[in-house]
Amino acid sequence: MEIPLLTSRFQVMAHPQMEEITADIKRFFKTEAFHILNQNTAQYGDYMSAGALYSIYIYPMGDTEKLKAVSRFFAYWALVDDLYFDNSVDLDHIQQIIDRYIAALEGMPNGDKLFAPVTEFCSRTDWKDGTKEIFRNEIKKYLQSTMRLRTVEMEKKIISVEEYLSYRHLNVAMWVIYALLYYTQDDLELYTFHHHTFAKIFECSGMCIGILLDLYNLKAHKEEISNYTNLVQVIRRTENCTEEAAINSSVQLFYDYEAKMEEECNRLEVTYPGAISNMFNPDRSGTAMKAERCVTFKNTIPMRARPMAGLFSRPPSLKCFQQTIFIGGRYLHLRSVVQVYIPAGTFMIGLNVMNIDDVRLMYPHKRVG
Repeated sequence: MEIPLLTSRFQVMAHPQMEEITADIKRFFKTEAFHILNQNTAQYGDYMSAGALYSIYIYPMGDTEKLKAVSRFFAYWALVDDLYFDNSVDLDHIQQIIDRYIAALEGMPNGDKLFAPVTEFCSRTDWKDGTKEIFRNEIKKYLQSTMRLRTVEMEKKIISVEEYLSYRHLNVAMWVIYALLYYTQDDLELYTFHHHTFAKIFECSGMCIGILLDLYNLKAHKEEISNYTNLVQVIRRTENCTEEAAINSSVQLFYDYEAKMEEECNRLEVTYPGAISNMFNPDRSGTAMKAERCVTFKNTIPMRARPMAGLFSRPPSLKCFQQTIFIGGRYLHLRSVVQVYIPAGTFMIGLNVMNIDDVRLMYPHKRVG
């Protein structure tokens, strides 16, 4: 069995305080919360990465202190998922865990040590009005989809690819993760979460992540029961094909959903023509030119993108806006309150002095593949 390397069409950006956030999650990993680790999860869980890296790459423009809290929540959430959901078909026990999880979302200490980290996260006082409600609702959808998949596994039920993915894209909880955008960035308007085009982007993203995780789990050493709840197994049964053919079909589905996600980003760009702009980026030689979506940043916080293909030889001018989201490899600006053309060199935005090195790192690099 060989799983090919999948290459995304979207660029990557990392939070500038990556080291600080990673150091915090390492400290959290040493606390009493992780005493529930068993031998398998301790060896193969990689919960520090699940916490810190999720936050660093999904919320590159988020508040650092809030991202530390989100990282701790992610890390512990992944451990609970591995211990009590993915490796069990005891539906009664799973329901009991779900009920305790939902109770912890209220943020009121109730003596349940297992979910104390969840209670602590939900009891924070820095939630913006309405944000916690969106987060709780999405967590409940994740838990409902988890129970549906565990039921399929327990009943050894053969379901279609479409039905499976309708559960899986919620089970990987990308909707929860995107809901937390509005916690990590106070300048985002909550109404955008329910925008139909954003919803399609979130859905396609969840599909892609679900497919990736299923392919990863085929060769992972982490214990789980997924004979009927892995996309490759679902395809093998519904199409009566070999494992290799099912893997190839899964890979194609990943690229299909990525293409759909890009289409939805384009549609959003048409809907808000003043909020997303184009610019030309020179390649490394400075001779050829290629049109790319404009990488911009909030006008109060300097950010840098993770280098993927080297730096450009000279940076062009840059537009900057408020109300910025990084999703689908782009920065989406739903309310372009401020628009400033910034020349190369040293300049000031808000209270931040920026220089040429910062700007270079903020530009998107050429697509891979």
